[in-house]
Amino acid sequence: GKGKFQIDVACEGTDFQCRRPVEDVPCVDGTEYIVGGGPVGTATWDRCNYVLLESTVVEPDAILTINPGVTVQGNFLDNGHAGGSVHLEAQGTIQAVGTEKHPVVFTALSEMWGGVVLHSNNNHLEHIYVEKADVGITVLGTETVIEAANINTSNLGLRFEDGAAAAIKGLDITQVNNGISIAKAEVSIQDTIIAGHGDEGIGIDGVETVSSDFSRALVTGFQTGIRLYGCEFMMVDSSITKNVNGVLVTGDNAGVTPGYDCPNMPNNPVPNVSRPPRITSWWYRDPFFVHTDVVHNSGYAVRLEAPELLVIEDSNITDNGAGVVVWANELHDDSHITRTNLHRNGNGVVQLDAAHVNGVLDISGNYWAQITDPELSASWQTTHRFDVTSSRNHTSNWSGCNWDGAKSRYICGVYECRHNGSRPCTATVDVSWE
Repeated sequence: GKGKFQIDVACEGTDFQCRRPVEDVPCVDGTEYIVGGGPVGTATWDRCNYVLLESTVVEPDAILTINPGVTVQGNFLDNGHAGGSVHLEAQGTIQAVGTEKHPVVFTALSEMWGGVVLHSNNNHLEHIYVEKADVGITVLGTETVIEAANINTSNLGLRFEDGAAAAIKGLDITQVNNGISIAKAEVSIQDTIIAGHGDEGIGIDGVETVSSDFSRALVTGFQTGIRLYGCEFMMVDSSITKNVNGVLVTGDNAGVTPGYDCPNMPNNPVPNVSRPPRITSWWYRDPFFVHTDVVHNSGYAVRLEAPELLVIEDSNITDNGAGVVVWANELHDDSHITRTNLHRNGNGVVQLDAAHVNGVLDISGNYWAQITDPELSASWQTTHRFDVTSSRNHTSNWSGCNWDGAKSRYICGVYECRHNGSRPCTATVDVSWE
């Protein structure tokens, strides 16, 4: 019929496969096979297709230039990893600079391959696609520049290892099991989309990073959006949404763990619990979230369970399964949540659940929907637990304990033991105090 119609066309495949076809590719027609794994000296790859039959290494001090429109395909050789053992590795320098219309593509020859590994410094990747890899790109060197990169359909999108340093602008990581892994590295990433499958993996996983700076980032579709273990981390103008859990901050000495000795049963008083000592020297442990939305995560928004300096400013923490949970021995005295919308999480009553032994958490100047600037009473809690067994039947006493038949329980000094209906009676005794 006549008239105007809107047609939605779906595409199943990698992001590169789903692009609009482009003609007049500026590469030399044909395929070159790289046999024996190299090594590769200074060279320019200008053919339209290069096939890596084995791992290929760019020699130290050599420069491999990959022209726009070139596709590099990695073979699959099984070594126990999902993507196999074939990588393109830079001991020298890789300059793979495509254009928006004619990107450089790194993909698999068949199902999967290993990915790109940058051992050296001063690599430059721009307008590229990396797909079907175990790890899309691994960065071990410094002064690496990655711009306008699309990494998808991989186990892990991007990995930074010990000592790495990189500046990244314009990064799409999609259809991946895990997004970005950062270990003792220094990275700055701007304008990023990190999207998983919805119920598995980690969007950003940081371990003892020297510095990680994210601005204008979207993290969505993971079991845990961001997990930080002892990291210096800053996120600005970003969104962490539609994950199971939003942000987990953990590290050494996680949890609230005052030391105590468990007394013998029965009739002994509850243990004498001492406070852990104050931390006198703080290392790189300060996650900052500024102008960031942590919203619509089905679990918690933010959970902190290790000594940290926690800062949340000018942000939205709303519509999550739970709000902010702080469960740590200590917080830095400058920790604060301020000028933030903190409401509509969980049952709408408990927006912030804080327990810490030492330190300060300033929560003044926020919007809570029902109350304004509440006083925060932070506490710590521990449980004294052990199993007790009576060799007699459950209606008898044993030394120091009295049977309460009406409520089917033993009263043993300050402890209570409920029988489990069996003979002998075995039960777990719990006593909690704050």
